[in-house]
Amino acid sequence: MATATAFDTHRAVHVLREAGFDQTQAAAITNQIAAAVGNNVATKADLEILNTNLKGEMDRLRTELKGEMEGLRTELRGEMEGLRIELRGEMEGLRIELKGEMAQHRAEVKGEMAQHRAEVKADLKSMEMRICAMIAAAVGLIKALDFLIG
Repeated sequence: MATATAFDTHRAVHVLREAGFDQTQAAAITNQIAAAVGNNVATKADLEILNTNLKGEMDRLRTELKGEMEGLRTELRGEMEGLRIELRGEMEGLRIELKGEMAQHRAEVKGEMAQHRAEVKADLKSMEMRICAMIAAAVGLIKALDFLIG
């Protein structure tokens, strides 16, 4: 980094001389100040070089980050597709499992319905036989009453 003395040594010697220092003292103090300041002052050219270097580094980092982000994006897309395929497989498995369970429940309900249907038919047959017996008894009673009355 190039340095430039922005410190006016001639003016500093003049000010010190007016304050009462002799030429040797004023020159010595001024040289020490100039040396200290001169090593710590950046020039416009120094700042431009630093600015150029920083811009280059920022561009490099930006490019690097874009590359990393694209890599991550690609990796995430792959993982998401893998998860999508895995979930589809699990959903298909659940669908098949549920379809089997529904078929089993359907068969159980059909069996229960057939059993209830048979029980209802048996109950109806029993009631039909009782009704027939009651009708036969009523007809017999009517004939007996007809015979007695008639």
